Amino acid sequence: MELRKEPRKAPKQAVDTNVTYQTMSEYPVITGEGTLLDISENGCRVGGIHALRKGIRIQMAVRGEPEEPVTVLANCNVAWIKDKEFGVQFLW
Repeated sequence: MELRKEPRKAPKQAVDTNVTYQTMSEYPVITGEGTLLDISENGCRVGGIHALRKGIRIQMAVRGEPEEPVTVLANCNVAWIKDKEFGVQFLW
């Protein structure tokens, strides 16, 4: 059953490790890299090996094309985790 309101879209270019993330309230800080798998207005799905858990707050930097600036998402919540993927909710 599909629960999201906005459709998710695949990124323009599939690039390995185009996402860098860091926890905001954990000690020690957890950092990692992953691949943006899809994105919508309110969240995204990131693939890769991680040490995160559901409910943790993170900030993310997403790299696109080489000539494009990095997008920083400073207020995110890990909404779900499954195998080597996790879902992120953007907290506006």
